Amino acid sequence: VIALNEKWSLQPEIGYRFAPFFSPDWYADLRLQRSLPRGFLGAASVRRTEYASSRVDRLALGIERYWGSWRGGYTLTVSDVSNAGTPIGHNASLDYYYAGLSYAGLRLTAGREEAVEGTQLFTSRVRAIGLQGRHWFAEQWALSWELGVLEQGDYYTRRGVQLGLRHAF
Repeated sequence: VIALNEKWSLQPEIGYRFAPFFSPDWYADLRLQRSLPRGFLGAASVRRTEYASSRVDRLALGIERYWGSWRGGYTLTVSDVSNAGTPIGHNASLDYYYAGLSYAGLRLTAGREEAVEGTQLFTSRVRAIGLQGRHWFAEQWALSWELGVLEQGDYYTRRGVQLGLRHAF
């Protein structure tokens, strides 16, 4: 994250996979964020994701608010899928910070998604709910966790648990 001044920050991100089967070949994301009065933050990001058979350009507009030990957020995403449509998604979150940067939170997602399976493009409704968090047990080490359900229309429902170890440099 690059602080431009007291209110503005810029966050560039680039990723590349050497053997992309399900994941994208590469992506580039640029996020601009501004702090607003009364604990609010506004953000906009543009992202290009390149897959073997398609490209997705995405615009995300978000607002979040911090009050006491709580953080609430909402993000609207509009994607442009090459040779396809323009699905729209909604993400809402509520987090409770219980010790510094340690938190537990709820995530809700709803919208539409377009995907390619072989040479066939399909659009489906997406709904998801999840609990997630991060517990810092040392200055540079944290345990990350997530429990959730994602429904991809009539195609599949994925239920899962993730545990991770995070190291801050």
